[in-house]
Amino acid sequence: MGVSLLPALPHWVWTLAISSVCGFAAWKGGPSERFGAASFYVAWLATVAVSTGAGTQWGVLAVDGVLFLVLVGLALKSDRYWPLFFAGFELLAVVTHAGRILDPTLGSWAYRSAGQIWGYLMIGALAVGTWTAWQERRQTARAPSPGEATRR
Repeated sequence: MGVSLLPALPHWVWTLAISSVCGFAAWKGGPSERFGAASFYVAWLATVAVSTGAGTQWGVLAVDGVLFLVLVGLALKSDRYWPLFFAGFELLAVVTHAGRILDPTLGSWAYRSAGQIWGYLMIGALAVGTWTAWQERRQTARAPSPGEATRR
């Protein structure tokens, strides 16, 4: 039963998605969004460099472990909520590696699919966080100051 009902997404879809969202965060995000995007993008590049393509991905586990610690630090220091979800999805990625270590018979399709799902959820959290930070700044810029008279 190792046949997927859905075709695998081409690699360029992920590359386009992560580059677009991280670029959006760098352009319109605040400090938390920019730091999260930079951390995630660097971790993705490191993952590409250390990925072996077969079996348990020990190098990817190391990258994910470091990224998780960085994202926990971001979540603790940020005044935003989205880093909690960002770090939580990264924790699920680390736990997926642990599942593969504990049960080596776990199919490679399930192992890789779970990693992809957590990755897309992470860029979703970053995109939503960037959007809300941008919109809040726009609202603050448009709001009249408390001392301004209003026309009735």
